[in-house]
Amino acid sequence: MSVVLAPTANAGTRLPPESPLPNHRPRPRERSRLRRGPAHHSLSRVLLVVGPPMLLLIVYLVLCTGAIRSGHYRDALQAQCWQTKDEMDVLQAEVRQLQSPARIFAEGGKIGMERPTDVVFTPAPVARRYASTEPTTR
Repeated sequence: MSVVLAPTANAGTRLPPESPLPNHRPRPRERSRLRRGPAHHSLSRVLLVVGPPMLLLIVYLVLCTGAIRSGHYRDALQAQCWQTKDEMDVLQAEVRQLQSPARIFAEGGKIGMERPTDVVFTPAPVARRYASTEPTTR
């Protein structure tokens, strides 16, 4: 005996295969391994990723600022040293001018002093001992 089936309205379309188990549901897609947690977890991740480079950048900027400040301080001290040396040279030139024999004799002549004609230098024994270039024995 042969059975003939009557055509249906869905003729020519494929029907999904029937599940071998009657109450079986297809499993939902698995979630990715990285789960989205609460907002504080994402903030801590951002801080862990961005924090160390930012900390290094801040330390670098602090060190650069210190180096620049010390360089400016050194330059200011060096300029002050040069200025002090220039002032010292001017003062030493004035001292040499004031101590020059020509000026002393000229000033002495203005007030009526005369230059001595016979100047006698007496040797001092103590000075001779210290002025000697030969080694001394004790």
